[in-house]
Amino acid sequence: DPPATMIRRKVQESATYVGIIGMRYGYVDESTGLSMTELEYQQAVSGEKELRMFVMDGTAPITADMVERDPANLDKLNAFRDTVMSRHSCSLFQTKDDLADKVKRALA
Repeated sequence: DPPATMIRRKVQESATYVGIIGMRYGYVDESTGLSMTELEYQQAVSGEKELRMFVMDGTAPITADMVERDPANLDKLNAFRDTVMSRHSCSLFQTKDDLADKVKRALA
């Protein structure tokens, strides 16, 4: 199966969707123009899954290679982040340890 088909199926099979949005848009599916993460999110919403959303805080200590450089993908990332943050209660995280702790607590 193409990656987009596989991830949609995996999300549909799950009870809870854990979405993590960092500072890169990620791999873009050619047929939709959307990142795999955004496709997963859309599947979770349309499948009425329980969502746990985690968004990297804008003040997180990161390096330049961790930030989206492509202007078009940066626009998509910002729009996606804005959509998620306006529609859901999101936990902001600073570091991978902070994220791991928040995910554990959210799923407990």
